[in-house]
Amino acid sequence: MRNKMLKTLLLIVTISLGFIIASCNKQVDAKDAYVTVSINPSVEIITGESGKVVQINALNDDAQVLLLDYDYEGKRIEVVIDDILKLAVDLGFLKEGPQAKVIISVEKDNKRAKEALTKAIERRVERFREARNLSFELIKGYRKGVDEKLDQMKEKAQEKGLEMSRYNLAIRAMYYNPNLTLTEAKELSVSELKDMVCEGRKQELEYRGEYLKALYGRVRSSMEQGMNLAKIRTVEKLGGAALMLEKGFFDAYLEDATEDITPERLVALYSEFAQKIFSVNVPMPDGINIDLEIEALIKADEEINAWKEELNTLKQEFIEYLELYKEKQEDDLFEKLDVIHERIMELRKLIIEKARKIAISINVGVTIHIQGDFIIIIPTRPWEGLYKEIREEYVKIFMSYGLSIEAYERLFFPEFQSALDAFKDAFNQELIKLKPIIEAARKDYDLDIEITHEFLRIKLQRNSEGKK
Repeated sequence: MRNKMLKTLLLIVTISLGFIIASCNKQVDAKDAYVTVSINPSVEIITGESGKVVQINALNDDAQVLLLDYDYEGKRIEVVIDDILKLAVDLGFLKEGPQAKVIISVEKDNKRAKEALTKAIERRVERFREARNLSFELIKGYRKGVDEKLDQMKEKAQEKGLEMSRYNLAIRAMYYNPNLTLTEAKELSVSELKDMVCEGRKQELEYRGEYLKALYGRVRSSMEQGMNLAKIRTVEKLGGAALMLEKGFFDAYLEDATEDITPERLVALYSEFAQKIFSVNVPMPDGINIDLEIEALIKADEEINAWKEELNTLKQEFIEYLELYKEKQEDDLFEKLDVIHERIMELRKLIIEKARKIAISINVGVTIHIQGDFIIIIPTRPWEGLYKEIREEYVKIFMSYGLSIEAYERLFFPEFQSALDAFKDAFNQELIKLKPIIEAARKDYDLDIEITHEFLRIKLQRNSEGKK
């Protein structure tokens, strides 16, 4: 009897252990996820249908340094999280202490799958922290007072009735799709939004660094604005023509309407939208190109030129001392590298600060990006925000009838396809003309990243050996 009870108990334990092991080995659903990891390098991680990572994007220059030469292809997200944390520690971005924080944000369509993936990533981070005996704080999603920019984003997300992770993904998708409004983005799935981000990043992948992103963005923005205005004007005219010449043209489209609306009212509604768009005041400088004026002042500034010359000299010196240090491993060579690196960082800040002061001196709001000898000036464009607000307004009006303004525009797509293709061709031609500048600026930026990466790697190696 006793032996029978022991066998029964052993069977129960074995079955229970089997369930536990199976549960532990079960991989969490990570497919079609959008994850951000913020340490100070900030990265976004995007997975595909297989659950494996299909794209990692650096959201700032520190992240470019972090991800230099990192190969994520074929890896699951948990492994990538481990790798990012290891790189952040090894390069000195993630340090111990009360200020050290890792902020994780996860977005997925399915709420349960989102929670499960969030917990799996948290466990991975906690295991990494324990294995390395580190004392950093893990923050899931958001906590007030940790980061001012996150606080502002949280307020905006609450205003729009969205979780911050979903709002952040929507804003990223809207950046790559200027016609997309927040109202429309709220209706899209996480999978659709992250695919928009993926595709947008593929197009601008070679434009690394703030200068090149700004250059690409300025050309793209001009093309898209012209394209959108041409589309709106064309759709407005064709809508009126269809109403007069083609009876029943709108019947199929109006089948989806949840409220009564006549074809006449529909066309009038889009015409109202178009008139509001074209009534926006887009100021043109009186015979003065502000961009060129500021750029000329910056290029003529003696102090900036002296700093840039010193910066270029120091970069070359750094490379020479780096090769010597790799060969000899001498302390005085590292000290020289340390001094040069610190001065390089200081000069970059001085150049940008002086350039901003020059812009302020002529009382104009601009964003300035400098890479080596190249400068780009992005004036504030308040009318772009007005365009977005007007479209948002009419997206909601169309939705109140159960209709989509974008679907209305697609009714006339064949008619303005050739015009859109012409704009895209012009955009590509402009990028081809800028190719020499793009390649030179990219080369200079990649050198900056490599210098920082190599210096941090050597510094951490010395620290691990007990050297200062």
